[in-house]
Amino acid sequence: MKQLKITCLLLGFFCLSQLSHASAYPPTQTAAGFVLGEPTAFTGKYWLDPGNAIDAQLGYSFGKYFVLYGDYLWHFDPDFLGDSEFVKQMVVYLGAGGGFRFSTQAEGKRKADDDGSVEFFARVPAGAEWFPSQTPLGVYFEVAPGFRLVPGLRGLLNVGLGARYYF
Repeated sequence: MKQLKITCLLLGFFCLSQLSHASAYPPTQTAAGFVLGEPTAFTGKYWLDPGNAIDAQLGYSFGKYFVLYGDYLWHFDPDFLGDSEFVKQMVVYLGAGGGFRFSTQAEGKRKADDDGSVEFFARVPAGAEWFPSQTPLGVYFEVAPGFRLVPGLRGLLNVGLGARYYF
């Protein structure tokens, strides 16, 4: 049964990758920037084609941990939001990824449910990125629910507002 669920999940992601294609597209394929939120981070993004990209972030949750993670993103046109010029310059996306968190707190100061200094987690980011016309910028908002896998299962949520410079 577990293998059937994994097979269906992989098949679903494959189908999404074949259907995704965004008409709004950044001026170049590579970007670097920052995101403010939980965690605050430096971010990079590389577009593989008009519908697919990978991104990575290196960040810090103040007083708690450093984090390093990466995602594979599928982009779609937000036709359901209308046909204004603003919407035509935007893409929405859904992704899958994972990463590591490294605790910065001393062992005696960690919360009771924080039972390790290194954690591995999975996440499912969803967001929207806007490409203002005639600029090499992308401005985005992202929500990424997920769960810690090691040590022990626990839910988590990342939320951020960021900007990237495309070069």
